[in-house]
Amino acid sequence: MTTAENATAEWSFAKRLGFRFLFSYFVLYFFPLPSGLADPDWLSGILDKPWHKVATWAAGHLFRIQLTTFSNGSGDTTYDYVRVFCMAVIAGVAALMWTALSRRREERTLHGWARVWLRYALAASMLTYGLAKVIKLQFPAPGFTRLTETYGDSTPMGLLWTFMGFSTGYTFFAGAGEVLGGLLLFFRRTTMLGALVVIGVMSNVVMLNYCYDVPVKLGSTHLLVLALFLLAPDLRRLADFLLFNRATQPADLGPDLQRTWARRGAMALKAAVILGFLVPEVSGALKAYARYGHPSKLVPPDGFYLVDSFNEDGKDVPPSADDAHRWKKFVLLQGYVRTWNMNGSTELFKVQGDPMQGPISLLPVEDNSGEVVPNAPPVGQVTLKAPVPGQSGVVSGVFKAKQLQVAISVENRDTSKFNLMSRGFHWISEFPYNR
Repeated sequence: MTTAENATAEWSFAKRLGFRFLFSYFVLYFFPLPSGLADPDWLSGILDKPWHKVATWAAGHLFRIQLTTFSNGSGDTTYDYVRVFCMAVIAGVAALMWTALSRRREERTLHGWARVWLRYALAASMLTYGLAKVIKLQFPAPGFTRLTETYGDSTPMGLLWTFMGFSTGYTFFAGAGEVLGGLLLFFRRTTMLGALVVIGVMSNVVMLNYCYDVPVKLGSTHLLVLALFLLAPDLRRLADFLLFNRATQPADLGPDLQRTWARRGAMALKAAVILGFLVPEVSGALKAYARYGHPSKLVPPDGFYLVDSFNEDGKDVPPSADDAHRWKKFVLLQGYVRTWNMNGSTELFKVQGDPMQGPISLLPVEDNSGEVVPNAPPVGQVTLKAPVPGQSGVVSGVFKAKQLQVAISVENRDTSKFNLMSRGFHWISEFPYNR
């Protein structure tokens, strides 16, 4: 089928219905801004509230469950699954009504512009995730605590983070693939190649998320499906070239602006969008790495600290693996405090006050969301004396109505002595060194 014949071929009923469903669903899923682009907190707050109500109603009336957790650091909460279900139902109803009203109308122009929008949506997502790996923010090098844990004590996700964080080269390689796919998607002529790159990269990411229980299963699966959607118009051409040894025709690149001023305006807008996204994204990632990319580069008193001793109301509390109260690690970062307990549980608090000047109040926070629990009083008031070379630091004060005196030390002790960190790379290995 030539390009001209393909452009005028009649859409089947299944194709019309399928496109209308996918278009409606993608609009719901990516609205208001493509994943990866800046989404103002105030806008997210406004748009999340209707979904909270819809999902809560559906969970209670259709699935007989009560939602207690909403959007947070996990993308695979019960709320997320119920919301995706609601989106699919709404998209299905919209597609049926659309088809009933439009009958045999074909949405070729809408399909073309939808591909433009979805290309940018996927490109933004891939660049966001890719830059976090290239600049090594997502997978930091394993610290002292991680290196002193047994494999059995780590979670599957923690094991994956250690595996990825150990090798800067492999992390860069994985991120570079995502960045390459994202950049190719910005241009119509390289959309097919970009989609192929993203499918290869995201197939691996999806499998890692599923097999290592990383709570981004829904999000990564959607990005993979979106890449397949963008590749779909080229599947016949690819099959002819790769499998059947047939001649192929040029692809239909979508909407073509006829007027010179329109083409130039579109090129200027494209350049502004790409640069407007890339410049702050790269700049923000570099600044974040300079401050948070490695514990040694944290600006005091922010830091990752190990708890060496824990004294409560004048009594020393020895470490115990099943203790859900005694701290194992204390982290101060970006205005928040997170405590890791001996049994692996964590608590998150918002800092009120200046840690450098004196006591800080710890306000309870809904875990991973960053939102302070409404009307909740502080759980404690403590003073932090950060460690200095040769001396331990101290966290002292009142916490949960008890007097605390906690000795802390910087987590990133000399990790170079560990076998994992000192082994290095060898072109020649006379014998396997597998321990």
